Amino acid sequence: MQKKKHLVKYGRSIVGDTYYAMKNGPVPSFIYDALKFARGDGTPNSLFEDIANAISIRSNYTFVAIEKADLDELSKSDIECLDKSIEENRDIEYTALTKKSHDAAWKAADNNDAIDTLNIAKAGGADKEMLKYIEESRDCNNIVFA
Repeated sequence: MQKKKHLVKYGRSIVGDTYYAMKNGPVPSFIYDALKFARGDGTPNSLFEDIANAISIRSNYTFVAIEKADLDELSKSDIECLDKSIEENRDIEYTALTKKSHDAAWKAADNNDAIDTLNIAKAGGADKEMLKYIEESRDCNNIVFA
């Protein structure tokens, strides 16, 4: 949900991951794959090893950071939206959080398929100017120079 708020307010996501419409809500693909690797049931990747070494596995779905966060890697707006999301969602029960995450963007995607970034922004209430900015930014990021 932090992606949606940050995307709507600042025109970019915090982690730059692709979110997929999974049964219980949107899931960031790279992060999900890294956590699966950390618990021993994912595909090896050199980046995943660093993540696996930085977390402790409490249960199949509970992971705890071993190290303090390096906040220098985050912008002020990243921290602002993460803090707000934690505050808004920390006490919500799993079923209520699942229901909250099943917004119009999640519903518009096929099960286990990528959720369109513009749909995420629309579901978060982005205005026409922000949607245009996000679309143009996405198009610029897809340019390939030969």
